[in-house]
Amino acid sequence: MRITFILAAAALSGCAVHLKTDNVQHNIAVTQSEFFHQLKPRVRHKLVNSLFSNFTVHFFYMFNDTEFEAGCEFTSNFLSSLYSSLYLPENEIVGYGDRFEELVMIQEGIISLQVANVDSEDPNACYEFFILPTFSYCGDYQILFDLQSQIVYKAGSNRVLVTMCVAKDKLLELMEDFPEARKYYFERAWERRIEFRRQLKLFRHKLEGIDMFQIRHEMSDHKVLFGEQS
Repeated sequence: MRITFILAAAALSGCAVHLKTDNVQHNIAVTQSEFFHQLKPRVRHKLVNSLFSNFTVHFFYMFNDTEFEAGCEFTSNFLSSLYSSLYLPENEIVGYGDRFEELVMIQEGIISLQVANVDSEDPNACYEFFILPTFSYCGDYQILFDLQSQIVYKAGSNRVLVTMCVAKDKLLELMEDFPEARKYYFERAWERRIEFRRQLKLFRHKLEGIDMFQIRHEMSDHKVLFGEQS
């Protein structure tokens, strides 16, 4: 099904996205070739960093922070595990109660975070409460802490979403093989989970406030309609 999305997105989004996607796919094909895996580690690291130089610039926080600096081996393994996925506008990436099967990094476009609109007759109706911009990511704390998604993740409504991904099993394998990276990724994932929960809580409080305002307004209209005075 995703392959269909990739082909359709390329057809609908114009030449620019199509060319960029071709370039990414070429780089990925190189890292998945038998030739690549026969190279010496140092040469392989130089090659993969050259192929994905733009990615490492925009997603530098995957490899470097004040408390963490990824070594050549981790960086090389991470970059050579990347693959791309495209989503049409408003296409669902992960639904409520589902699990992330990949770490999703946004190369182009945005991801809309949504919660169900329980007051709507439409079972698919949702409220958007947060937006993940280009060069941000999602799926980390759900994968690392084995959690089901409590919200809905959708591609933004205005353009095709282009993502770079690392499969769940590969990410967990990297965490096992590189203890320093594991510590950094788990700590950051937990902090991100806390922040997303805080944003969701703030949004729900805002909705409750709007509902109370509407209730008071309707009660006021009722009193005026029937000639009542407060």
